[in-house]
Amino acid sequence: MGEGEAPLHGVRVLELASGVAGPYAGRLLAMLGATVFKVEPAGGDPARVKLVDDEPLVGTSPLYLHLNAGKLNVSAGSIDPATCDAVIDDRVRAALAGTDIDIDPTRPDAPLLVSVTPFGFEADDDGGIEHEVLAQARSGIIGVQGDPGREPLRLPGWQAQYQAGATAAVAALAGLRMPGARHVDISWTACLMTGAELHFADGLTAARRWPPTGPFPITAFPGGALPCNDGFVVPGSFRIQMLRAIKLDNEFVREANKIDHVRTDWRLPPKTRTIHPMGTKLVPDHALSVG
Repeated sequence: MGEGEAPLHGVRVLELASGVAGPYAGRLLAMLGATVFKVEPAGGDPARVKLVDDEPLVGTSPLYLHLNAGKLNVSAGSIDPATCDAVIDDRVRAALAGTDIDIDPTRPDAPLLVSVTPFGFEADDDGGIEHEVLAQARSGIIGVQGDPGREPLRLPGWQAQYQAGATAAVAALAGLRMPGARHVDISWTACLMTGAELHFADGLTAARRWPPTGPFPITAFPGGALPCNDGFVVPGSFRIQMLRAIKLDNEFVREANKIDHVRTDWRLPPKTRTIHPMGTKLVPDHALSVG
């Protein structure tokens, strides 16, 4: 990489996917400097006409613009896959039969195929952007959303597809650095299941099914839509000021008040530095205390 060049300068990616997941992977790679050639299906990418926040659509959907900025729109067949380093595709194996997309591992010159589908490369159907709720249901995560005693609720937006797209981008980077890698199979459902790992582990080890979490998910800190002085807030991180601003129960208020008395005198003299294979382990001079 030359001075001033982006990390993926010179990497060519052919994007044959539409909707959210595949295009998000392509968008991330384009942001890192890859040249991404986007081919849309007949009739155009369905993200072009998707509403955002149920607002009336004027022109091209902001969703499409967000997912496809920084790419080169090209016509079908104008880019030979063999001239690219990777191909992002959203079709299953059966749909690729007879096409010029080949994952034959014996071909050293074949590009890396990154498959991003709702239910996996071996599924019967390609699926599409509207399969978001089915992926959430199949992953099991939808079963712990919503209020106890009420119907389950889907996660808003396209959570499964965004998570799959991010995973696909990382997998593509890994695959491009692995000699002999020819195919990466990314399933929306499998990606979303990683977010429910604790629920699965609890079910396997204790035969216990988690109830719906309601507006306050079970986490180390209070989460969800919390009431505050002028309405509601969904915090991304917690600080003492935020804890006091939110109308929490007495337990959280007591814990918040304790933070004033936390002593965080951390020192790192040379003798306490321990080198580990994954980096440096920091050993405090004395334990954190709460008075």
